[in-house]
Amino acid sequence: MAQVGASDVTFNDVVAFLVEVAALLVLSAWGFRAGSSLVPKVLLGLGTPAGAIALWGLFAAARSVFAVPAARLAVKVLLLGAAALASFTLLPIGWAIAFTIIVAVNTVLLYVGPFAR
Repeated sequence: MAQVGASDVTFNDVVAFLVEVAALLVLSAWGFRAGSSLVPKVLLGLGTPAGAIALWGLFAAARSVFAVPAARLAVKVLLLGAAALASFTLLPIGWAIAFTIIVAVNTVLLYVGPFAR
């Protein structure tokens, strides 16, 4: 059994994973609050994160189907940006700003600096 070295996963990778999970939760919560009646609420609440997962799996995942760097960045910006915007409709302003800053800094650090991949 091969062991994974400590340098293979950085602190920023862990934060990125947590940001991605939080983004799915925010998108789902936004969907459930955005609809006007039960059916649209359920469709948006389940469909929005499902669509995000599909896009992420196709373009932004580590083992994505289409490994195109520009598409990977575009999907990350689109989905994480949408989650950051949705957080302003769901969270108190301070928490929404903090979430947006964490998303932005984490995403930049994935491409620039000592944590770049």
